[in-house]
Amino acid sequence: EINKDVSVLRDYSAGSNATTILCMNDAGIFFRKYAFDGEADKLRQQRQWLKRHEAILPVAKVLRERSSDNYFYYDMEYKNDVKSFFSFIHTSSVEDSWSILQDVLKVLRQRLYNNHISKNCQQELTKYISQKVTANIAVCRDWTKKMFPELYLERTIFVNGVSFNNLDYYSYLLNEGQLFNVFKHDKYATIHGDLTIENIVCTDYGNRWYLIDPNVGNVHETPYLDFAKLLQSLHGRYEFLMMVDNVKINDNHIEFMYTYSSAYHNLYKKYSDYLAAIFSYAELKSIYFHEIVHWLRLMPYKIRKNPEKAVVFYAGMLMVLSDIEERFSR
Repeated sequence: EINKDVSVLRDYSAGSNATTILCMNDAGIFFRKYAFDGEADKLRQQRQWLKRHEAILPVAKVLRERSSDNYFYYDMEYKNDVKSFFSFIHTSSVEDSWSILQDVLKVLRQRLYNNHISKNCQQELTKYISQKVTANIAVCRDWTKKMFPELYLERTIFVNGVSFNNLDYYSYLLNEGQLFNVFKHDKYATIHGDLTIENIVCTDYGNRWYLIDPNVGNVHETPYLDFAKLLQSLHGRYEFLMMVDNVKINDNHIEFMYTYSSAYHNLYKKYSDYLAAIFSYAELKSIYFHEIVHWLRLMPYKIRKNPEKAVVFYAGMLMVLSDIEERFSR
């Protein structure tokens, strides 16, 4: 019913429950994003965010929208010079890529994050930790106990031959009291909410950019969530884990083939230096710990979608946890 009058050219759906397609009709070529039932409500909120901020931020241009009781869609402008930031990073110099990312961060800090919201965050922060950390750790435990009992029982996990501590080891870092102390000084502001590499689009060969796919309703609305989302891409290598096709699990050994480009590595170095230069140690620790929360928030969705392949993202989360523990152990 939604797509009866269009021809679908390509499916661009990524890591959400919404569907994104490139399609065409008599009016031309455009992107269409749609979702059903509860996910449709989230998509409506996404559309409202884009409309609310289109005057101050470079965001996707929405051509039309349609709503019903059980679905919602909106169509976005398509231009033939559009290039994902992921593609741009791997076809451009690290200096050009950093120039784009630095401009994204500058614009967001000047036009979006500068409107700080003054409020007592204790109740919302407690809810954030309970829902996004404690509950999702329980989901991971139940899933590994059922699907991979060898992984569940072992204290050490081997990922492609390298040993990492299992999730339960990090309970001292991820208990509610510890996380409250890490996050309690976070500043509130309006944020994008899903600022991954995938959600930055370059046009005109990188001379311009715009944002797509904001995520509203993060409970704990701090700009640190956006900075941490970029870490999930550049530090956690999320986009490369998405490309993994096959994974083997043997006892407490997880093996899969995946790449990590020097372009990502070099851009992460510039981004991490940027964060270290503008934030204090406590602020930087909060940002990196929010990256951990992003991985925990990701796991239930990946488990529902493909409980066997979800182990790839579980392994990615353990690698991130290991690095962050070492970084902030002093």
